Parts: sequence; structure tokens; C-alpha cells
Amino acid sequence: METSDITVEILRSIRDEIRGTREDLRGEMRAMREDLSSRIDATNTRLDVTNERLDTLERRLTETDIRIATEMTAWHRDFRDTYRLLKRALELRPRVEPCEREIEGLKARLPES
Repeated sequence: METSDITVEILRSIRDEIRGTREDLRGEMRAMREDLSSRIDATNTRLDVTNERLDTLERRLTETDIRIATEMTAWHRDFRDTYRLLKRALELRPRVEPCEREIEGLKARLPES
């Protein structure tokens, strides 16, 4: 074999190894891509579940807000009514005190039985 034949044979061997390495890399890249795709699908599924849970939470918070607003309105109405009653009672106090004194005076004048 001549020198050029050995060189050609070495170059062919290198070429074949490069082709094999390229095929190995393609296979590994394909497997990595499939794994990544699978992981992305799993992440998307988890995101869908999380979105559903957030939607449920949002609905529950809205319902809670409505209940709280309703109770606050009722509490305010009750407070306003109580305030009005107390205000009326305080407005009557100056009129009631003289009447109570008169009643005590009348009781004192009555003969004891």
C-alpha cells in the first residue's frame, strides 16, 4: 500500500467516525427534544390546573366580598337605627326628668296605705 492509500484510508475512517458521531448526536438531541416536550406538556397541564384553582378562588373571593358587603350594609342600617333611638331618648331626657320629680312629689303627698 502506498502512502496516499493509507492517507485515504485514514480520511475515510475519520469520515465514518464523524458520520457515526453525528448520528449519535442526532439521536441524543431527538431524545432530549422529546423529553423537553414531555416536560413542557406536564408544565402546561399543571398550569391549567393552577388556572382552574385560581378561577375557583376568584369566584369564592367575589362571593365572600358580596356577603361581607351585605353584612356591612345590614350592620350600618342597625347602627343607624340604634343611633336614632338613642338620640330620641336623649332628646326626651330633659322632658322626662321634671315629670319624674313631679311624680315623686305627688307620691310624697299621698297618704300611705
